[in-house]
Amino acid sequence: MSLDEFLNLTDEQKQRIERALAAEHQLYHIMEALKKGFLESEKVIPPDFAERMNAVKPLVVRAVYAIWNTEGRAATKPEIYKWVRKEVQNQIKQGSWKKNPDGTPYIPSYSTIDRCIRACCDPKHYPNQPTPIIRLVESRTKCSYMPNPNLFGEETKQKMLKIIQTR
Repeated sequence: MSLDEFLNLTDEQKQRIERALAAEHQLYHIMEALKKGFLESEKVIPPDFAERMNAVKPLVVRAVYAIWNTEGRAATKPEIYKWVRKEVQNQIKQGSWKKNPDGTPYIPSYSTIDRCIRACCDPKHYPNQPTPIIRLVESRTKCSYMPNPNLFGEETKQKMLKIIQTR
C-alpha cells in the first residue's frame, strides 16, 4: 500500500486496520504466554504519573508526622490511607487539589498511596539526604511508619529511638 492509498483510507477502513493490528498484538502475547508458560503484563503508566506521585507524597509524610505528633506512635498503612484521603477531600472542597484532564478531581487510589508510602521510605528517591519517614517491620506481613529520627536533634532522636525499642 502506498502512502497516497493509506492517506485516502476511509475512517471505517482505518478502524478495521486498527482492530486487526490489536488482534494480532493480542495473539502474539497469547503465543508468548504459551511458549513461556506465563505472561508478563504490560505496564501502563499514565503520562502525569510523576506529577500525581509528587502531589501525594507530601500528604503521606504529613500523615505520618500527624499521627506521630498526636498519638506518639508509628502509623499503619490503613491510617495513612485514611488520613491522605481525608486531606484530599478537604483540599477538593477548598479548590486547591489537582484535577484530571476531564476536570474531575484526582482521587488517589490505595495502590497510588501505597506506592507513595514506599517511595517516601526509599533512599533512591532521596539521594544524598535522609528519607522523610522510615518503615518499621513488625512481622512478615505487618509494618508501620514513623518520622525519620535522623531528621531531628539528638535529644528528640533519642526519645524516638526509645519509643521504637519499647514496642
